[in-house]
Amino acid sequence: MASWNLFAQQEYSGQGPLILRERQSQVKPGSLVSNVVRVVNATNRSAEYNLEVNQPAGWSVVGVARRNFTLEAGDTAFFPVRVIASPQIRSERSQIARVSLFRFGSPVANVDWVINPVLRYDWSARLERSRIILPADADTTSFSINIKNEGDLAEVLNLNLDIPAGMVHINQRGETLDSKTLRFLIDPQQDTTLRVFLRFTEQNPETASGVFRPTGRSMRIRASVASERDSGKRTWGSNVEIKKLEDRWIENTSTRLTMPITAEFNAYDIMQENSYGTFALYGSHIFDPETTFTYYFLSNFSSNYLNPQAFLGQYLQLNFQSKYFGVELGNITQNNEGASISGEGFRVTGRYEEHQLDVAYMRSPGMFSTNKHINALGLEYNYFGRQIRGGAWLQARENFTQKTDEEIVGGHISYRFLRNQFVRISAGVSRQTHNWKPDSVFDLTGFGYRINYNGSYNRLNYNFSWASSSPTHLARRGVDNLNSRVAWRFNNAHNVFAGFSHYTSDPEFYYRGELREMSLFRQRQIYRLGYQYRGDLSDVTFQPLHTRSEDPFIAYNSSGAEVDYRLKDLYNIRFFSSIFAGYTSLPQLEGLDPFFVSRLRLGIRYFQYSMNFRYYFGPYYTNELRRFAEDRRNANRFSANLNFDQPFAEGRLFFQMSAMYNYTTYNKQNSISLRPELFYFPQSGLRFGIYGRYYGLSVEQENMIGIPDLDLGGAAYSSNRFEFGFSIRKDLNVPVSGVRYFDYTVMVYRDVSGTGSYQSGDPGVPEIWIRLQQLEPMTQERTIAMGSQKTFEALTGKDGKASFVNIPPGSYLLTMVPVAASGTRHETRSWEVMINRNQTTYLSVDRGARISGSINLEREQFTRVEHFPLGGIRVTATNEAGETFNTLTTESGNYSLYLPRGRYTLSINENVFGTDFILQQNHFTVEIIHDQEELNINFTARERERQIRIQRPENEGHE
Repeated sequence: MASWNLFAQQEYSGQGPLILRERQSQVKPGSLVSNVVRVVNATNRSAEYNLEVNQPAGWSVVGVARRNFTLEAGDTAFFPVRVIASPQIRSERSQIARVSLFRFGSPVANVDWVINPVLRYDWSARLERSRIILPADADTTSFSINIKNEGDLAEVLNLNLDIPAGMVHINQRGETLDSKTLRFLIDPQQDTTLRVFLRFTEQNPETASGVFRPTGRSMRIRASVASERDSGKRTWGSNVEIKKLEDRWIENTSTRLTMPITAEFNAYDIMQENSYGTFALYGSHIFDPETTFTYYFLSNFSSNYLNPQAFLGQYLQLNFQSKYFGVELGNITQNNEGASISGEGFRVTGRYEEHQLDVAYMRSPGMFSTNKHINALGLEYNYFGRQIRGGAWLQARENFTQKTDEEIVGGHISYRFLRNQFVRISAGVSRQTHNWKPDSVFDLTGFGYRINYNGSYNRLNYNFSWASSSPTHLARRGVDNLNSRVAWRFNNAHNVFAGFSHYTSDPEFYYRGELREMSLFRQRQIYRLGYQYRGDLSDVTFQPLHTRSEDPFIAYNSSGAEVDYRLKDLYNIRFFSSIFAGYTSLPQLEGLDPFFVSRLRLGIRYFQYSMNFRYYFGPYYTNELRRFAEDRRNANRFSANLNFDQPFAEGRLFFQMSAMYNYTTYNKQNSISLRPELFYFPQSGLRFGIYGRYYGLSVEQENMIGIPDLDLGGAAYSSNRFEFGFSIRKDLNVPVSGVRYFDYTVMVYRDVSGTGSYQSGDPGVPEIWIRLQQLEPMTQERTIAMGSQKTFEALTGKDGKASFVNIPPGSYLLTMVPVAASGTRHETRSWEVMINRNQTTYLSVDRGARISGSINLEREQFTRVEHFPLGGIRVTATNEAGETFNTLTTESGNYSLYLPRGRYTLSINENVFGTDFILQQNHFTVEIIHDQEELNINFTARERERQIRIQRPENEGHE
């Protein structure tokens, strides 16, 4: 009898003749798992037993699966049990290995060994390309996502697309898909490719002068894949940038550095005696991303008079802003927490890191007017930290008309914590001194504060705000305002919300030193519940709401429900509708039952055409309720408007049209308005415009309040009015320096002639991405490194040309990148080019020869140069025609350069080595005969030798 007493008895729990050491185990697919079974002969005589191990299907037993043995009375035996799991486990369901004990062929005991598979979840996703370059007239595109499942289980994955406005998701047949979500299954050890097709829905900008045409447009799509396992916690996401480029990049509209100024004159109602006009000068200039200058000047000419004083203007604003300071002149306004001062004056701004200080001074009606109405001073400080922000402000105003002096001081602080919690607190105090009566001067003080809190926890979003001010506080007089909202998000599509708002206003106003005896009390409360659905193509919101309102003229209660539906984009159609239906009551009017009111709003847009419709049943707005309380007449209203614009004649003409119609059953009032306008853009950069307007109105008398009864055949009033006008606009570019801009053209071609240079028979290659990066030299020790500045981009057209119009002179890094549609197979290549005149560069898509190498340094034993930077050193190849091809070395001193066939002189900039190193050889002669040559040329610089003089100390000697 063989037995193994391998473990202590206490490691086995339970009673009986057959016990496993471990009732449960874990195993990976294809791996070995072991256990030990204990057999006890509890009888008083020896016995023969049979022990069998039954493994799960597809598994295998290591060793003996069935054994016979004899066990003496009261004796115990231990046997190992080993199984190898199937490598094809595809479920996390527990597997059972049963161990059975038999005696004389009859079962004695069974024990189940529960084995839990340990499976690996390992799926990954990768974009085939994260950037797509398209021509400007492209209307469709696609990208692919490679999904690989290297785990042990099948994965159910969901692809979600966040597509911006202007694009829709389509299938391979070009049909618009309503969903931006795809659910799919991928088996273990399998991979698949998902292809996403998209169509552009926005029209391409017109090419007319005067109509802005961007030279590069970029859209970003967010693609994410989430596993349904673990509630979608395992996710992958990436962005796909889709950029549409034209074959021309227009950097500046003039050949020199200019300040753009637009001059515009508009004349209105020129066929009438009360015609008037306006003249404006405006524009802006961006010197760099942190430095801007904007300006606006406006003059009004009324009643046919070109008053010379009017040419001085009624509105002027000059605004210069930079990284560290800013200056504003002209009409200035300062707003702080509901308090504001305005007038003509100046504001100076200083900035340093997160700190900003503003000082402003204003006068009204004019800065230099002798008739002073108001003098005002404003101070404001703000701190813009990452988590904490705050500031303080002061407004002081002297009102000569009302004979009052006003001062208001306030501050605010905000704090963001726990990533998504935000709180903001603001407060202010004010004082108003009334000097109208010199013998009874008095002060009015006020105080106000505001608290905002918003945040989210898990799927719960909440926000709360409370504002309160005393009746004499100069900011928000006598206002108590509470707003709160709570929303619960079930998922990305469904959420519910509840909100409450309360507004009370009871201000006190003083005029000429006395309190104005009039009630300005207003109160409004709104309760709302809601459900919102946000889909890929449409949104739906349903919200019951109740409103209570009261003012000195009327009080009303309104209860109802509102349904909003929005179609985002389907076949270039955008649609919006909003319906409200409910009951309104006027508690102040006895005997008046609640009455039904409703509102319908519809809006539709198709390309450049937009239409809007409104219908109101019953008195809906406050002024209508006041009128209804007086005469009990239930008025209905309908309105519609149409707007569209259309360029034609290759963009030289541009037509705009707006039409509006209104009808109300109250007095059967009809009104219609039509306003067509036509613009013409000649080559000179001018824009001429003419417009006409028709306005018609008819009213039938039905007990019209304030109008005596008249008998005019049912028509109490009607009118028709025609109006005409014109406009002239000119874009001026005023030179501000002698810097000149140049035109640079890149011609990409196939060298079918085999000459190594462009010939008239060589075809151009379209859809090659050409990128120009402006380089600025920056001193770094003994070498010149190049830092990227502005970037200009274009896509070669059908003729293989990409043009860059009016770009600044200087050194550029020219990069040629193939686009999949071009069919080329060459890799990305770059050259450094110097642009100082109008010029054309010819680039062949044929690979040419590759010249590569490195710059090597040979140092002395006792070197005095610890580090010498090898990056950014220019390597130049000059052909016999004087054309140059340049590149820059990497940080380790390596370089590579592609050259067409020809004879070249290869050299580097020796000046970078200074006095520390001597270049052993420069100006290598290279002759390229075949396109696929690989040449290696290294430059060696040896450190200059230096003499070491050893001098003995003066006191050194022999005794």
